[in-house]
Amino acid sequence: MAGAIKKERLDEAVRRILSVKIRRGIFPQEQRPSVPILQQIAEKSITSVAHKQVERAIAEHSITVVKNDGLLPLHPSSTQKIAVIGQQYTSELTKEIQKYHQNTVAITIAHVVTAEQQKEIDRADVLMVLPDSLSGGIQSVNQVLTKQIQQKKKPVIMISTRNPYQLTYFQNVPVYVAQYGYAKVSFQATAAILFGKLKAKESYLLRSTIRKAMFCIPMVMDFKD
Repeated sequence: MAGAIKKERLDEAVRRILSVKIRRGIFPQEQRPSVPILQQIAEKSITSVAHKQVERAIAEHSITVVKNDGLLPLHPSSTQKIAVIGQQYTSELTKEIQKYHQNTVAITIAHVVTAEQQKEIDRADVLMVLPDSLSGGIQSVNQVLTKQIQQKKKPVIMISTRNPYQLTYFQNVPVYVAQYGYAKVSFQATAAILFGKLKAKESYLLRSTIRKAMFCIPMVMDFKD
């Protein structure tokens, strides 16, 4: 018959298509791997050198210095003390900061600032605050820092692990960093940026968005770049 396709040619075409589908895993396997085996495969993948390199690169490119009034990079003397304040992640950030400045302490606040914690804050020369890690959020940060920020007694660095728009409540803070996460690599990247070991990006779009958000909050101060 004119124009007819030979059976052998059809078989070869089907064989190629089925082979690709099998290699791609489109067809279910007769015996699926067990959950423990799948977990081992996943762990091997996410702990691989290539995966860690990608994870570190993503973290380093995501950190944003939203505001810096000339305080960064930090160059504290050995006698100056840095205090890392928050309810969560204080030890994680402190560990990374200590790689660049050993004289750093973590102040982990439960619900209210204790008298001893207040003394530690008063003795510190630089305050690093994780506002969205505190129970009570903005109110807790206000309790701890309002006086220091308003009177500009000591440098205050706000590091947001989640919500960058909290800057709307702290226009007078000299440094505001948006970290966007709380993985170990994120804290490593933030510490490197604070001490000038890594160049951070500056998001003018984010600044503009935050500036617009301020108009939705009553009785806020003027924002200055």
